[in-house]
Amino acid sequence: MRFRIIASLFIAIGFCLQSSAQYSFDNGLYISFEDLKGNRSVKDLPYRQELIKSKNGISRYGIFYQGKYKKIKGIYCYVNNNHIYLNSKKFGRKGYYLRSHFVGRYAYFEDRFGKDDFSYSRGVPSSNGPAVESKIWGILLDMETGKVKKATRRNLKKLLANHPELWQQYLDGSKSSTEVKEIIVWLNSSNK
Repeated sequence: MRFRIIASLFIAIGFCLQSSAQYSFDNGLYISFEDLKGNRSVKDLPYRQELIKSKNGISRYGIFYQGKYKKIKGIYCYVNNNHIYLNSKKFGRKGYYLRSHFVGRYAYFEDRFGKDDFSYSRGVPSSNGPAVESKIWGILLDMETGKVKKATRRNLKKLLANHPELWQQYLDGSKSSTEVKEIIVWLNSSNK
C-alpha cells in the first residue's frame, strides 16, 4: 500500500505544478481571505518582508513599512513569488508569517510548537517539571473556505473520511510532517 501512495505522490506533485495556475496570486498584501481568493491585493502600500527567525527548518517572517522598522498590522497574508505567507494569528499564534510549502485546494504551512495543552509554554522549563517538547506541525489553509486548521489527528481524520486506506496508512505510519505533507499533496491532486 505504501508503494501505491508514493507512486500517487509523484503523480500528485505533477498535478500541483500544473494546477498552480489555478492558485496564482499577484504579489502584495491581502487584508482578508476574500481578498486573496479574489486576487485583490493592496496596491498602494510599499512594504518589505524580513526573515525574523529561522531554526530547525521553520522560518518566520515579518512585514514592515518600506524604509521603516514598523510592522504592518491587520494583514491576513501576503504573497511573494507565488508563495503565500500566512499570518500566524489565524491559527492562534501572533507576531509572524509562515511561507507556504505548496498551494492547491489546501495550502500547506509548517510551524513548531508544543502540544495543544502546552502551546503557550513554548518549551520553557518551569518549576512544575521539564520543558514541553515541541514538534513541527502542518498548518492547512482551505483555499475554498478560508478555514485554517492544524494538521492534528482529528482534523486529518475528517479530511480523509472518504479515503479509509489513506487514513489507515496515516495511523500505521510515523505521523511525521513529511507523511502529512504527502497526504495533503495527494488530497490536492484528488480534488481537481
